Amino acid sequence: MWAKKEMADYLLRQHRVLRPYNYPPDVPGRGWCIVNANGYRLAVLNLQGRTFMHPIDCPFRAADRALEEIGDQADAVVVEFHAEATSEKQALAMYLDGRVAAVVGTHTHVPTADERVLPGGTARLTDLGMCGPVVSVIGMDADTVIPKFMTALPSRFSVASGPVAVMGAIIEIHHATGKCHSISRIMEEYDDTIR
Repeated sequence: MWAKKEMADYLLRQHRVLRPYNYPPDVPGRGWCIVNANGYRLAVLNLQGRTFMHPIDCPFRAADRALEEIGDQADAVVVEFHAEATSEKQALAMYLDGRVAAVVGTHTHVPTADERVLPGGTARLTDLGMCGPVVSVIGMDADTVIPKFMTALPSRFSVASGPVAVMGAIIEIHHATGKCHSISRIMEEYDDTIR
């Protein structure tokens, strides 16, 4: 995202496009927003992990600060945690259990099979997966990816073609409590072809 300079202005204009809240404060964009759905105020908070990622502010402490900022502006909070390590994603969900409706992970493009509601009422799914071509290496054409693994040389990847899948989760939240009622992992394949 940061390789495209025009993204800085875009992030400032688009309320629903988020960047990690735990980035340095002078980075363009915002780390959380409130989505109004039929009068229900859902806060969406974006955080980034540190394990095997760029060194940035602690996502655990940043979550505490963000939840304080959000306060009573929202009826419930969903956290999208972009991180490499499954342990870090699961640890953040446990840390926030009972304080947010859900913590869902992204980054690996491969959905995990560990969806559950934690004891305090927070839904957790370590990785939502991706939306993109099914016959691929995490969305990229295998012929452009395999040489990198075989030679250790950089290569330019291209998006794969063919049928696509939509992956994610359906999360039911109690309107009165802001806690999770259930979480169901989804994966739908479509014959629509990317060319």
